[in-house]
Amino acid sequence: MCCAIEFNCLMLHENLYAYKNIKLIMNLLSNRLTWLLPFLLVSFSLFSQEDQSTLSFGVKAGMAVSSFSTEQPHTGERIGYTLGGFVGYALNSQLSLQGEVNYLQQGGTLLTYTDETRFGAPYNFATVHQTHSRVTLHNVEVPILVQYKVPFGELPVKAFAGPSLAYTFKATENFERTGYTASNLIVTATGSEDVSSQYEPFQLGVTGGLGFYIPYGDKSLVLDVRYRYGVTPARSSYSYIELNGTAEAIRTNTLSVTLGLIL
Repeated sequence: MCCAIEFNCLMLHENLYAYKNIKLIMNLLSNRLTWLLPFLLVSFSLFSQEDQSTLSFGVKAGMAVSSFSTEQPHTGERIGYTLGGFVGYALNSQLSLQGEVNYLQQGGTLLTYTDETRFGAPYNFATVHQTHSRVTLHNVEVPILVQYKVPFGELPVKAFAGPSLAYTFKATENFERTGYTASNLIVTATGSEDVSSQYEPFQLGVTGGLGFYIPYGDKSLVLDVRYRYGVTPARSSYSYIELNGTAEAIRTNTLSVTLGLIL
């Protein structure tokens, strides 16, 4: 019984000692925060003022002309559109960084010849035909650009370049298919389909171009002309005659012109 009382007294003493230590620490922290808080508020205010003078925000929209690379013959261009927003950070009077998030349509046209009779299939429209395809890659693109102000009279102009990562969240194909029936009649069928499984989900590219800054009241308009070169494939395996031995990876390249507004 005595041991139990001594043990309880010891535990109570330790708890009181721990409580006093915690209270002492809280008092010390409270005293430190009393003078640290104004310092943090002043620092944050100065940092915010600096950000307002070096940061810029804007939106843009325009036209994008893209095409598949020519590793395979019979590829062509398609016209789509792009829109997005950007944030610029001025490092100094000449050099700046710009990050963007854009919706970008890419793709191109393909001409494919199908002949399944070489594998023993019967001759009909389903086994022998040619297909004109117009492929649209729906992308979320994130470029990170380094901008440099170049002399161009009184009009501010910036040259820029940098990497660009695109995520293809959907790929669609509008096609026109022409062939012969078993009775030698020419038939053309049209349609569209989701071909996302045929294309890579991510594409890495390199972007370069020029931005022309035009005063517009207390804001600025930006005429942006750029070219995006596809470094990694948009489609890892494609053959215009649908033979595995002739299949190659194809990329997509894009020329875009946009008009933006710096807010």
